[in-house]
Amino acid sequence: MVDKILSELYEDFRRRDNHGKLADYIPELSRVNRANFGIVLTTIDGYQYSYGDSEVEFTIQSVSKPFIYGMALQEYGVDKVLEKISVEPSGDAFNSISLYPESGRPFNPMINAGAITATDMVWQLYKDETFDRILKNFSTYAGSPLKLDTSVYNSESETGHRNRAIAHLLRNFNILRSEVDAPLDVYFKQCSIKVTCRQLSIMGATLASHGTNPITGKKALKGKYVPNVLSVMASCGMYDYSGEWIYNVGLPAKSGVGGAVLAVLPGQLSIAVYSPPLDKKGNSVFGIDLCKTIAEQFSLHLYKTPRQIKHVLRRQLTLRTARSKFKRDLGAENLFDRFGGDYHVMELQGDLCFATCELFMRKISDDAQTLVLNVRRCTTIDDGAFMLIYKLHEDFRQSGRCLYITDYTHLDLLFGWSQKQVEFLRFREHDDALNYLENIILEANDYEVKLEPVCLMDQQLLANLTECEIEELKKHLVHKTYLPGETIIRKGSAAEHIFFIESGRVSIHDTVDGHRDVTLAVINSGNCFGEMALLDKQSRSADVKAQTTVACFVMLYEILDRIETLAGIKVKILTNLGATLSSRLRRANKEIASFT
Repeated sequence: MVDKILSELYEDFRRRDNHGKLADYIPELSRVNRANFGIVLTTIDGYQYSYGDSEVEFTIQSVSKPFIYGMALQEYGVDKVLEKISVEPSGDAFNSISLYPESGRPFNPMINAGAITATDMVWQLYKDETFDRILKNFSTYAGSPLKLDTSVYNSESETGHRNRAIAHLLRNFNILRSEVDAPLDVYFKQCSIKVTCRQLSIMGATLASHGTNPITGKKALKGKYVPNVLSVMASCGMYDYSGEWIYNVGLPAKSGVGGAVLAVLPGQLSIAVYSPPLDKKGNSVFGIDLCKTIAEQFSLHLYKTPRQIKHVLRRQLTLRTARSKFKRDLGAENLFDRFGGDYHVMELQGDLCFATCELFMRKISDDAQTLVLNVRRCTTIDDGAFMLIYKLHEDFRQSGRCLYITDYTHLDLLFGWSQKQVEFLRFREHDDALNYLENIILEANDYEVKLEPVCLMDQQLLANLTECEIEELKKHLVHKTYLPGETIIRKGSAAEHIFFIESGRVSIHDTVDGHRDVTLAVINSGNCFGEMALLDKQSRSADVKAQTTVACFVMLYEILDRIETLAGIKVKILTNLGATLSSRLRRANKEIASFT
């Protein structure tokens, strides 16, 4: 679903006219193909959505600035770097000479003056090895080897007179500590490093993932410095457009005159867009507009970051394993085992946002003809998550499949939509949805529901008894009737009887958290309850109440041991009970395995 939405966005933008202009103050940049256009979104688990010219190489330019700043922080620490570079937004263009008049400190590391200073600080440590160190560090971010574009480097070096003026002014204030030409040459080279949109997106995802490359697992930046880098990206990364950007889009970002925009949402993802035509402020026209559109559609914003990301999918199973609380006979259970594979259930938890929805939607099986999403353990849902789920519902509907969301009433956004009678919110209770799907399977396979009253011969636990054995057993049974709401068994009471339901329906209840009543199962005619004490003779573990008028055949356990003529009947009853428990155990094992 995420892929479908992003693909549609890419195609929509690709058809638009782009009136931006190529950067011409660096001659080599004016020769690139203005039609190049790529998008890559990378999540913090390394999954990528890639469109268009994602493997076309371009030079990183000013998008290098957050990464060289990170190197300076890692080498010197925050206090030492702040002595040389401030972190205040300048409100000026990227190549402005924005220095504090008293100290000569650059306003921030995202303008040229600040980035040249950061490069010089690294150069002071490594001298002739500096660019190799930078290239290696940037390659760790990207997860693959990066190289220098010699043509662009030469072009920048030949025409970079303004940057030379900035460097000399920095030297005048002793911000640059020694010679100007050598560190400035490294700066020209770092801006001329070649990347692809895919590699740049991984670099951003490394920042989003606390400095660790999500694909290779290698550390590019110590985690304690990542907030410092992202902070200046948020406040200064888009130059004189930074305030409006962080207000409307809400993503720490950095643009470059090579045509790239890199946006990062900490703990979730990064977006890299490559489109060379620039606006008057030196930002990629499509890069700005597309990031803004993606952020709006998916409700991505730095200040909407959810509390939980990785473990949104609590468990995933099908109707081969999942069951409603309505107890069925072994014939029905066999049908669910055979045909339940097309009916899928996902239990979600935590906050629902773009990142969490993207994670679980990636795991939706192509075999899912019907999907039930249980959101009982979800705490919040934002507009971006709802948009994704609604589009998922539309996609299911158009392909003849069904999507249902259950246990949603605590989430105001979903509850509000349920008042509009939307189909995918028809079941408030998860158990109602499962029961509905179970009945679809039974009806599709001509399952014959036992008509009331259900005689002893048709009771599940008495299967394979002969007519003579049924008649013998009947002599020792008592027929009882219970009214709706009447308690038939109380938790903790002595276990003395087993109940075969002739007609009606009972429910089994227990108390959770000391006060909350929970329905554990609903049992219809043809089934029994109280049978577990046949095995362990323990006291009752739950209450049993009549939901309707209930007629039962009631048997004392002890007669199976006391009366000699019932010995063979006891063996058959225990065999049937063993088959039922075996089926439950196998299903329970599958349910345990379904937890992610």
